[in-house]
Amino acid sequence: AVSFTNMSIGAGPMTNLRMRLATLALCCTISYSLTQSQHRKRPYVGYASAKNVQFIVVGTSHFRCNSAQEVQSVIDEVEPDGVVVELDPERAIRLTKEHAKQQQQQQWFGADFLSAIDVSIERNIPLFIGDEYNQETKSRFVNTIFSIQTYNPVKLLSAMNSSQVDFLQTFMEDPMKLVPLVPSLLAPLLFLIVSMIIGDNFHLMSTSNGNIDSLTTMCLVVVSIIVLSKMYNTLIADRDNILAARTWIAAEVLSSLQRNDTIRKTWSFPVKPVNPLGHNGGDDVSTTQPQSYNTKIPLFTLKTPLQIGAIRNLNLFEPRWLAMIDRIVFDQTTEGVLPQFGCVSCTNKFYSVVQTKDGEEGRYADIIFEPVARLATLTNVTEATRPSGARKILTQIKGEAE
Repeated sequence: AVSFTNMSIGAGPMTNLRMRLATLALCCTISYSLTQSQHRKRPYVGYASAKNVQFIVVGTSHFRCNSAQEVQSVIDEVEPDGVVVELDPERAIRLTKEHAKQQQQQQWFGADFLSAIDVSIERNIPLFIGDEYNQETKSRFVNTIFSIQTYNPVKLLSAMNSSQVDFLQTFMEDPMKLVPLVPSLLAPLLFLIVSMIIGDNFHLMSTSNGNIDSLTTMCLVVVSIIVLSKMYNTLIADRDNILAARTWIAAEVLSSLQRNDTIRKTWSFPVKPVNPLGHNGGDDVSTTQPQSYNTKIPLFTLKTPLQIGAIRNLNLFEPRWLAMIDRIVFDQTTEGVLPQFGCVSCTNKFYSVVQTKDGEEGRYADIIFEPVARLATLTNVTEATRPSGARKILTQIKGEAE
């Protein structure tokens, strides 16, 4: 249920939005449609707006504290048009998979994310991925080691003076939220301890210059601030910019839903589908038949539209896609005629782990896609295996008519 009024989205306000979101070090959920006066009673909530779009940023701690309840409370009150979680696809699957296994146990880590996901699913609110992959963050950290700009303490000092969130009040109300700061402060703290030790040693060794210990301590304090700035700039501020950019994209996607330019579909399915070949193993399919699609056309989701005549190579390994290829190859195998299926361009894909009615592992899918599909001809199929030994299929498709 999109509640935007006269929405007009452009690229102009993005810089301002990034500046506002960059003041939050512990972003978890970004939601929409709340007046600025409503959220000010919560010290952990930040506010930003641009062109009739309102963003509510809930600062959370990922370790056990009150953040999970706070996230649910904000979503209940706001009834947002969409929720963006600061997770990448891999972490979303890993976190919800562990949660699905331990339904009756309280989560030590990530309860804030799980609360946002569970409440959004229950209330049928679109979910969006907001973070980059861990590998991308690590690569950027290493690749910018010699970049002087990444050691600039300005962003860190600006965050401490933020007027968007009352950090002091937030930590006073729930001291457990300080736990994630310990790893970040460990390196500077070690530097300070070393500085005290070295300073004492220099003081004992120095007979002519009593200022050596003070100078050494000052230098090490400066180094500590530089190291902390590097960690903040790369691990928090840069990711806040990514989160802000993806949140803006989410607002555009939600606007497209309001205009009926896109379609949203949610459903749950088992990770291990019914054997499409209708038997319990083996490769002989001559005496068995897969479940037929009959008159239905299966759809495959692509990030970018497939153009007429365009060739795409697909590396498929998820069970549902393997089953789809098996079925269309069996259904449509006619001499001189190549199998076909539909391709749709997705503007958003969110997957999380759920339990099926049979207690098996399943997936919850929240997909937003363009209403027009293009036929794709399956020009080549090659069987292969992943490093783990699991089956995969290397396919080549060609874009046909819409």
